[in-house]
Amino acid sequence: MLDKIKALTFIVILFLAACGEKEDIVPGVRLDLRSVVDAPVLANKDLTLSKAMINKEWTHRNGSQSHFIKHPSLSNEPSEIWSKKIGVGNKRRQRLAADPIIAENRIFTLDSNFGVSAFDENGEKVWAADLTSSKSPKDKISGGGLAYSKGNLAVSTGAGEVVLLDAATGIVRWRHDVQGSISAPPTYASGII
Repeated sequence: MLDKIKALTFIVILFLAACGEKEDIVPGVRLDLRSVVDAPVLANKDLTLSKAMINKEWTHRNGSQSHFIKHPSLSNEPSEIWSKKIGVGNKRRQRLAADPIIAENRIFTLDSNFGVSAFDENGEKVWAADLTSSKSPKDKISGGGLAYSKGNLAVSTGAGEVVLLDAATGIVRWRHDVQGSISAPPTYASGII
């Protein structure tokens, strides 16, 4: 008998929940947001681009401290020049999150175990630095990134540290705990990280 009362109560509650004010439907034409839109206004316009420029440095993620590259020049037939392992890649709990950057004719990389490396233009490793600390146990945290300015390489880590390295030698100049994890790369401009 008790089960029948519970079932009946549930059905009554269900019906009452369905009884509500009618939803106001906004009047107007509905357009599919994913449909292809013809743009006759742009069809006859010429595309103009700024002059293509060779980027000698790529000091931050997306190119520069403003994260804006105007019109990069690229070979008509791009080809791989060299390929090297930069350190530890993706693992189950760690992801290779940092984009490489280029400065001083070197390519700087950050692997998923907080290993920073510098390679010359021929792909030879110039130096490597292990930025793990007691706060950044291996196999548990990933994230961070790189930025360059005036001979210094700023590194953010998923363990919540910002580390400044000498870009020529890889020697740690200082490190700072920001009291939280960092998943994004730093921006380094006018001596401020």
